[in-house]
Amino acid sequence: MTRHLFPCVFLTSLLATPMLSAQQPSDYVVPRTFLGQPDLEGTWHTKFVTTLERLDGVEDLVVTEAQAAEIAQQILGLIPHNEDPDFAWQGINSLAIVNGQLRSSLIVDPTDGKLPYLESALAQVDYYTTRYETEFDHPEQRSLGDRCLATFAGPPIYAIPLMFP
Repeated sequence: MTRHLFPCVFLTSLLATPMLSAQQPSDYVVPRTFLGQPDLEGTWHTKFVTTLERLDGVEDLVVTEAQAAEIAQQILGLIPHNEDPDFAWQGINSLAIVNGQLRSSLIVDPTDGKLPYLESALAQVDYYTTRYETEFDHPEQRSLGDRCLATFAGPPIYAIPLMFP
C-alpha cells in the first residue's frame, strides 16, 4: 500500500497544478452573504452519479429526465465492478439536481463542462505516467520511499510497546 502512496500523491499534485494555472477569467459572480462570505446556503448531498466533467457526446448542462436516466446508466456502466455498498444500499443511480434541474456535470464554467487543461500540462502528465509505468519494473528502480527504506515518516509499521505490570 505504501509503495502506491507516493505515486498517488505525486500524480494528484501533478494534476492539480495545471487545473489551478489553467483557470480562465469568467463573468460569474459568486453570491455573497451579508458578511461578504460566499453564500453556500441550500441543501447539499452527494447521492448522485454526476461526474465532474461532462461525458463526451453530452452537450447541455441541464438535461431532461429521459436524458438524465440515459447519462446515469452510461456513468454506472463505466464502473461495472463497483463494490461500494452505498451505491446499492442507497440506490444512487440518478444525476445531481440543482435548483430543480438535472445536471449532466458538476462543472458549469466553461460551458462545455470540461476542465480547461493546458496542452503543456497534459504532455507532462503523459510523460510522467509513461515513465512511471515503464521505468519502474523492479524494486531496485523504485525510490527509497517506495521500498520503505528511507522516508520522512518511516515504514507503515507501528510497534506496540510492551507493558509490564
